[in-house]
Amino acid sequence: MRGDACHDANGCVMQVPGALRFESMRLTEALGPAVKGGINHFLQKAPGPIRRTFSKPMSVYIMITRRCNLRCAMCGIPYDIRPELTVDQWKAILDDVAAFAGGYCKIQFSGGEPLIYEGFLDVLEHAVKRGLLPGFCTNATVINEENAQRIMTMGLENVNVSLDGIGAVHDRIRGEESFERTDKGIRLLIAAREKSGSYTPLILKTCLMGTNAADVPNLIAYTREVGADGLLFQPMEIRSGDWGDNEELFRAEGDAIEKAIGLLIEDKQKSGIVMNGLRHLELFREYFKDPEGDHPGRQQCTVGDTGMMIHCDGAMALCVELGNIGGATETPPSVAWRSKEAEVMRQRIHACQKGCLQTCYARKSLLDKARALLFLLRGKRTARTGPGA
Repeated sequence: MRGDACHDANGCVMQVPGALRFESMRLTEALGPAVKGGINHFLQKAPGPIRRTFSKPMSVYIMITRRCNLRCAMCGIPYDIRPELTVDQWKAILDDVAAFAGGYCKIQFSGGEPLIYEGFLDVLEHAVKRGLLPGFCTNATVINEENAQRIMTMGLENVNVSLDGIGAVHDRIRGEESFERTDKGIRLLIAAREKSGSYTPLILKTCLMGTNAADVPNLIAYTREVGADGLLFQPMEIRSGDWGDNEELFRAEGDAIEKAIGLLIEDKQKSGIVMNGLRHLELFREYFKDPEGDHPGRQQCTVGDTGMMIHCDGAMALCVELGNIGGATETPPSVAWRSKEAEVMRQRIHACQKGCLQTCYARKSLLDKARALLFLLRGKRTARTGPGA
């Protein structure tokens, strides 16, 4: 499951004789986390006392910085700058998570733009060394040959690159000439992976909205052309108070969004480039009809049961909209996870009727998780599938 299956203890690429042995190594490495994750999946659904005592987070989302070199039209994060923890503080937090939930716990870093945080790659490498499953999301505009090589050979679980359209469509959302820089970064990452012979999944992640709905066919074609491993969509989120600023981006002409969702479902069933679950995609239709409504039938956020988040200043939360459960530099995440504050927050999340459709928090069945494991095991073969496959 980990991308460092063909690296030695020093991170150097090993010569693996034959694809069969390589697949066997990856499968063997994945079985432990898969078994532990399966047990934890059922513990997370157990009654409160059992869940508090025995369950562990399967994922920790870390917003390592709110700073960003882009000003995306739908995002206000870079305008809310907060203090940032040091590299040593992050390493100490990761040590606690590794001791508590290591072996199958994913650490997903985001921002802002993580790569502008000085020492970010050192933090990533520390997570790998501690046996965690780290990955991160980037706009790829600051990728160069040197950091691309380091990123794709350190043994990450995944690299996600934000891509909201091709050419002018992406530029409309994320800033002038941003597509050219992101495209260059994507190609450098894939070239580094090819050169090293390593395997780190590279996934393109799109925020679906009216502005880019008609560009979905081009995004699917681009994913195949560059050799990325998959394309993952989440709907543009409308937060309370944001509607006036974001309505122009959200609305589409005619039935463009309906057509886009239909195409995503079709591709999911045929080629598998689109990584969202079918149920998740079907729920997009309802969301775009009434983005601010409460819909009990939607998938509800399960982050309080399956994961937690840590902000750049160390504040820990189970839901970004419901407040914090402590500070990671004063209260270790392992303690906060089992605290009374966390359990109260979980009850509030369970009662929530919003039904979050963000990919990080959407409800996942055990089958969904098994499919995610198979995706990581299938290697680069799908990325090499041509348009006519």
